[in-house]
Amino acid sequence: MNNIFKMLAIVLVVALMACNKGKVQKPATEAGTTSTKKSNTTKLLVQIKDEEGSIVTIEHDEKGRIVKLAYYTGDKFEYSRTITYNEAFGSIWVESKPAEGEEEFADGEIIYEKRELYKIFYELGNAWSVMTINEAGYILTDSNDWFRAGERHDHKYEYQDGKLTSKTSSVFIEGELQSEVVSNFKYDDHRSPFYKDETPIWLLQQLFEGFGLKNNLISTSDNVIDVTYEYEFDSDGYPTKRTRILEHGGVVEYLVTNYYYAIN
Repeated sequence: MNNIFKMLAIVLVVALMACNKGKVQKPATEAGTTSTKKSNTTKLLVQIKDEEGSIVTIEHDEKGRIVKLAYYTGDKFEYSRTITYNEAFGSIWVESKPAEGEEEFADGEIIYEKRELYKIFYELGNAWSVMTINEAGYILTDSNDWFRAGERHDHKYEYQDGKLTSKTSSVFIEGELQSEVVSNFKYDDHRSPFYKDETPIWLLQQLFEGFGLKNNLISTSDNVIDVTYEYEFDSDGYPTKRTRILEHGGVVEYLVTNYYYAIN
């Protein structure tokens, strides 16, 4: 009889595990935990929602790569991005579509092509731009001139221990430097929302600028503003709540963002 009960208990546990697979995880604030314990559970970010009503939903393919992003303000759909991986030609297409009736984007379709080992070319509007990446897939330089005739935007990235530590953004008009901003970044040692995401790292950097990819940003600073971030985590070590603290001109602003996941 005891063996029967043990077998039934095992079946029940397996069934519960199957039911929970793929479900969106609630923020840690709702579960009442701020644990930073890490587990082997693989989670993929499926929604970002801040207290001002901005929402981003994220879909992945079977390989764990992002294939669609949809942006909302409250219940109102704003636009979407569809990502297509053409492995046969070594290219990635990112197509942006606004809500019905809204004006099409100037950069509505971006084609990324890896023509050389560490160079990725992409088309913005009618102009081709180029990124260089390192062996790990992180962006080293990015240069484009699609904004307006005679204007070029250059970006240079620097890393330490695999983490972005600084980004220099320069604007040139007719070859003359007009402005330059150096941004500096610091991180914690916890998993970021993209810790297990299989999207190419350089593409994640393009899609989610301002996020840490392996660990979480705890501060960003430049010659204009300083921003710090605080986090709460779930029992698997993934961040579920971020509080952004922005200081500018003596004014301090707070913005809370929640992250939701699906078990992969």
